[in-house]
Amino acid sequence: MSTEFNPPVFSQLALRLTGQPEKSLENFVEPGNSHLVLAIRKFLDHANELLLYLAGPKATGKTHLLLAAAQNAGDGHGQYLTMDELVQHPPEVLDGMENHQLLCIDNIELVRGHTDWQVALFHLFNRCQATKCKWLVAAHQVPSAISFGLPDLQSRLGWGVVLRLPELSEELRLRVLKQQADHFGLELREEVQRYLIKRSPRDLSSLTELLYQLERRSLAEKRGITIPFIKACFGW
Repeated sequence: MSTEFNPPVFSQLALRLTGQPEKSLENFVEPGNSHLVLAIRKFLDHANELLLYLAGPKATGKTHLLLAAAQNAGDGHGQYLTMDELVQHPPEVLDGMENHQLLCIDNIELVRGHTDWQVALFHLFNRCQATKCKWLVAAHQVPSAISFGLPDLQSRLGWGVVLRLPELSEELRLRVLKQQADHFGLELREEVQRYLIKRSPRDLSSLTELLYQLERRSLAEKRGITIPFIKACFGW
């Protein structure tokens, strides 16, 4: 099948991600001694390793790692796919995906209840085994804990190494906040950073959106970002 096939859903997703800080393996904030980035680099470098599975709660950096890995694969070689987007479309959007070198599949547990998608992913997995296209998969739970209707898909997802991501501590979330604030050119005092961390949603994409809103409003009103300013913006 043609490698030029690029369904609109992927273009739409890319547009929504462009305002966020660049996701790279170098700027991933990980707990000490977890060696997640090292494990992903080894997976990407070893031709015979075709499946790596990331399991962890929400807001632990799974999406960051998948986006970074897809970017690391180079233009046209890696593809980021998120199941919350894809299940809104027919499974035929997967046609030809085995021609990539790397597929980074996010939120794979969301295919529960979608038999057609489970079958399509199962067949795609088999095609990817033949073409040596790697799968980097992320979900909240390990494969054995997800009740797929198609046991064969569940079995396939258990073939690779499973890495568990721990919840981010407050100090690690502060490091992520500082990194994202730098991206937007925001200077935040430490007490302002801690105020944001304690009151913002735990998922990092929502935190990024809050910082974007603060940047826009502070520029419009020509005000620095203080705790009273944040309270006025969000009603906290």
